[in-house]
Amino acid sequence: MNFDRIDKLLNEWQQKAAMVSQNLLELHDMSAYQRLSDIQVREQLPNPIQQQANGAIEQVDRLFEYFELLRDALEQAKDLRKQAGIFGADNLLSKKIENLLTSEWIAINQQQVPLARRSLVSPLVVGEMLSLDRLLEIMTSLFQAAVATFTEIEQAEQNVAQNLQIARHSLQEIQALHLITSTIYQEATEKCGASGQLTELAEIVTLADWLKNLETKFSQGSIQTVMIALQNWLVKADQVRQATQDALDYQRGRLQLRLELRGRLLALKSKAVAKSRSEDPILIDIAQQAEVLLYRRPTPIDVAADLVVQYERRLNSDSE
Repeated sequence: MNFDRIDKLLNEWQQKAAMVSQNLLELHDMSAYQRLSDIQVREQLPNPIQQQANGAIEQVDRLFEYFELLRDALEQAKDLRKQAGIFGADNLLSKKIENLLTSEWIAINQQQVPLARRSLVSPLVVGEMLSLDRLLEIMTSLFQAAVATFTEIEQAEQNVAQNLQIARHSLQEIQALHLITSTIYQEATEKCGASGQLTELAEIVTLADWLKNLETKFSQGSIQTVMIALQNWLVKADQVRQATQDALDYQRGRLQLRLELRGRLLALKSKAVAKSRSEDPILIDIAQQAEVLLYRRPTPIDVAADLVVQYERRLNSDSE
């Protein structure tokens, strides 16, 4: 190989090395890698995720190890090229550079052979011998696998972070809903008597404490644990929200019914006047009983409603 081809090949490898360096830096800066490079963080992960994370960290370690081998090989080739001078007339140097760039001479996975397994002429150390091309292929495979793992973990982190935000918003809604429901419950109790149940404040406090604990675990890196627990939290939060909403709807319904009964009785009394039945003593008695109940606190809604129904039936009957 002449020096023109060597210079071209060496320049190509230097460009590849520069791209490898940039991509490795970006891999190193991934939030998932930065967090999981701490072995204490990985030890908190569930076993399947822990194994996946350990494998990805090992892949990155090998990538940087192999990158050093790549850079060393290129530095050797560059030094030899400098020795050859501008015109590059030394064929021996040319051959050495060519071997560095194309031959299988880079040793990886070196292991010492135990004496018990050696013959008299066995080597002390065995391993793989690779060319730069093959080394780059292995690095590419390791890079893709590591990036895929950390990307998956980062996506899981983002999903959990989003769900935590949803949970915070949900908790705020439940707290606000409970406050409204408590106010309406008190009003309904005063005006209509005690009936129905109100979601215990302790349940909401428990949700708040639970969520705070999940946020702490998330900050500590327990992504998978939080992911599973958060789904349970959201289910429980929905149950509490629905129970609180049902209680609010029930109490509002009682208050609305009280107002509707008042309006209905007034309309029926107007109808009685129109039908010349306003002086019917039975209707007068029923109306008086109903009015007393509907304008006092608390109103026995069922009794008052029954009286309004009695008034309407009497009014619609033919008897005087």
